[in-house]
Amino acid sequence: MEEDQVSQQALHWLIMLKDRPDDRDIHIKFDAWLAQSDAHEAAWGEAQRTWSAIGRTFPLHTDQ
Repeated sequence: MEEDQVSQQALHWLIMLKDRPDDRDIHIKFDAWLAQSDAHEAAWGEAQRTWSAIGRTFPLHTDQ
């Protein structure tokens, strides 16, 4: 259960950092979260891999 929660937190941080890349406060809080545990670092790596994979996929359906 905790692993799922940490994964969700990592995805939340990813979205926040992508949405507001110049927000210094977000970066400071993210850095603190990341430094808290190895589990956070692992979840962050997985979130980045997932984000990257999503960016390489093509939509199955398109509006016409």
